[in-house]
Amino acid sequence: MKLHVKLLSFSWDHDFKVLKGVSFPLILGLDCLERTKMVVDASSRKFSFAFAPDVVGSFGVPQEGGDGDSYLRELRREAVRLFTLSEDPSGEGGSRSVLAEFPVLF
Repeated sequence: MKLHVKLLSFSWDHDFKVLKGVSFPLILGLDCLERTKMVVDASSRKFSFAFAPDVVGSFGVPQEGGDGDSYLRELRREAVRLFTLSEDPSGEGGSRSVLAEFPVLF
């Protein structure tokens, strides 16, 4: 699904995979980071863009008592649940198609 995304004062149209009923926020993949030329500094929780390095944004850990580990555990549980629910022996539309599309990630 093509969505219009705005980060700071910049915006793009980008194709996203939409997951319905999930309990975690949007995750920007490497394809989006590459297309937007986003530069992420995880240690300082800041991001900018290669074409405008002076415009800086920040991001934080999702609010769960400040515990990022519980957020990651929930994210993993949700991903496993989605892959389990989407298993299709033909390999169409399920986790096999995701694995085929993104072999470097797995």
